Amino acid sequence: VCVCDMTRVFALRTFLWIFVCVDSISGQESKCCTKVTGSCQHACEKLSLASAASNSEYREQHLLDVHNFCSHLLMSFWQCINQTLDEISKGEGWSGRACCGLPQSERCQQACITASGRRDLAHSCRQSDELAFFTCLDKQQMGDECCATAKSDDCKVAC
Repeated sequence: VCVCDMTRVFALRTFLWIFVCVDSISGQESKCCTKVTGSCQHACEKLSLASAASNSEYREQHLLDVHNFCSHLLMSFWQCINQTLDEISKGEGWSGRACCGLPQSERCQQACITASGRRDLAHSCRQSDELAFFTCLDKQQMGDECCATAKSDDCKVAC
């Protein structure tokens, strides 16, 4: 593997780790971001976990900033990021992840980001308080069910 490829892989993983560590979607300091200072902390705090979890372009766009401002020698910071990445990566394939920017409650939004399915939201999200969010989840679920029964290749590709 070329050194350039390894650097890119490290950078991408680094970026994902940082997003995972942003506890507060509204921009308050996260548990990982408080482990660093200066421009690294600023780059870390600019990240939105909800956007990063559901939008790969957003992740890639912010990856370079974090990678440029945060040294790989910041062991405590990167350990924190690794742990949080493990939490978020479990539900990467869940279609409801696309709805994670909608909850009004930070607690519900955080639960969505780490959820593997709708059942993981039961203790953190109240349907009566998060109507737009649950409407989005319903549409995602209907799409999943429709796509599961798609017969033609064109329909499967569209799904």
